Amino acid sequence: MPIYVKPQITYSGGQGRVHVMVGAKHTGDKAVTNVVVLIPFPAAMRAAQLTPNFGTVRVDTMTQVARWEIGKLPKDKTPTLEGTITLPPDFKSDESPTVRAEFVVKMLAASGLKVDGLAIRGVSYKPFKGIRASTVAGKFTVRCMDT
Repeated sequence: MPIYVKPQITYSGGQGRVHVMVGAKHTGDKAVTNVVVLIPFPAAMRAAQLTPNFGTVRVDTMTQVARWEIGKLPKDKTPTLEGTITLPPDFKSDESPTVRAEFVVKMLAASGLKVDGLAIRGVSYKPFKGIRASTVAGKFTVRCMDT
């Protein structure tokens, strides 16, 4: 994957602590754009206090999902989202939270596939010899191990 997502979400004593870091890796000079991180919270969540150091975050109270829109990943700092959520005092987590990331990297083939040449016969025009590639996240999901 051209990006990494390191979520740490823990629940205890009627509170949840959230710490998520996102960064680029193996992209060379290619920019990672349209980065969005989706964090689902338990249906029992009452309130959320989340603060990003880069981008904006919104919590949908109907679906209990936080949408952190980063945009273009900066090269000089690591985007981090931190905060707490309020839960009922008797809340017990029965599953590990999963965090989903969406992104686009233009002119990068995540598979590493490269085209050295292309031969086209029987055409009267000269084809353009450039190749375009774009890496787009479908469902890139990271499971938290700490609950």
